[in-house]
Amino acid sequence: ILHYMGIEETIDCVSSIMALDHNSQARIVIVDNASPNDSGKKLQEKYKDNKNIFVLLRKHNDGFSRGNNEGVDFARLRWHPDFYVITNNDVLFEHQDFIVQVLDSYKEYVFDVMGPDIYAPIYKVHQNPMQLEPPSLFQVQKTIVKSTIGLVFFPLLKKHIASLHSEGIRKSSVGNYRTIHPKLCLKGACMIYSREYVEEKGKVFAPETFFYYEELI
Repeated sequence: ILHYMGIEETIDCVSSIMALDHNSQARIVIVDNASPNDSGKKLQEKYKDNKNIFVLLRKHNDGFSRGNNEGVDFARLRWHPDFYVITNNDVLFEHQDFIVQVLDSYKEYVFDVMGPDIYAPIYKVHQNPMQLEPPSLFQVQKTIVKSTIGLVFFPLLKKHIASLHSEGIRKSSVGNYRTIHPKLCLKGACMIYSREYVEEKGKVFAPETFFYYEELI
C-alpha cells in the first residue's frame, strides 16, 4: 500500500484486508512516501505489535513507481510471496473471498498481471480497465506533447481539464465488468502480479517514472 498523508484512508484499506477470509496468509507492507505530516510514523506506531503488517518510511517522495518498487523489493526478499497486490491506500476490499478469487483465477488463467473490478462511488463507474488496448508509440508521443502543452496553460484550463478527466473516467468502463477481459491496460489503483512475473522482471514498474503512465509502460 503506497501511503502519502491520508492516514484514515490507509487505516480503512488495511482494515478491509484484515477482514478478508484467509487474511492470515497475507502480509501487508505500507510504504510511506515521505509524508510531511508524520502519518507514516503514526502508522508504524499503530501497527508495531502486528507481526503481519510492516511500515516502511521513505526519506524522499520520488514517485509512484519507486515507492511501490521498494515495497515489492521488501516483500520479495523477505517472503517470496505467490502474489503481490499493489494498491492505492483509498481502495477498500469488499469481497470477503478476494484472496480465494486470486488463487482460483491463477489456477485457471496463469496470469502475469491481473486487475479486479474497481468501483468509484464519486463517478458511479467501474474503473478497470484504464484502456481497452495498449497504446501505440505514436499515441504515447502525442499524449506527452499534449500534456506538456497542457501544463503550460494549466492555470487557465484547470476547470476544463478537470471536466475532461471526469468524462474520461466515465468512458473507461468496459461495460460488462463481470466478464473476464484479457490483454487490457489495467488501472494502477490495484494490480495483482504473479511471483513469476516479479522474479523475471525484478520490479513491478519499469522504467521508474514519477506519477505518469506507469500502467501503460
